[in-house]
Amino acid sequence: MWALLAVGVVILAAGPVLAATTIRIMPPDGGVLAAGQIVDIRIEATSDGAAPPAGLRVWVDEQEWTARNDSRAQEGAAKGSVNFLARRFSTTKAGTLVIRATTADGASAESRLGVEAWA
Repeated sequence: MWALLAVGVVILAAGPVLAATTIRIMPPDGGVLAAGQIVDIRIEATSDGAAPPAGLRVWVDEQEWTARNDSRAQEGAAKGSVNFLARRFSTTKAGTLVIRATTADGASAESRLGVEAWA
């Protein structure tokens, strides 16, 4: 019986190892912006495997922004990463700004920023 259990553990341990994806969003979660402030939105999805993560998608306040990616987003980027860049973003709406990103492997991240009216 112990021999069968040991064989089962070896078989499970020998299964495929999936690469994990880490997503970083700038500006970071919990930050505060002034209404009308201009910032760059940068998102970096990094895999711990050899290939960069596929299917990076980006939403800003529930509107998909994936197609707005700046063509220079990959310049100087780390190997094994895929990046999104939107330069000179600004909102005049006070409240909560939500930036969300996902990849095809199911990884996701969210940054919630306060936007305060500027008097």
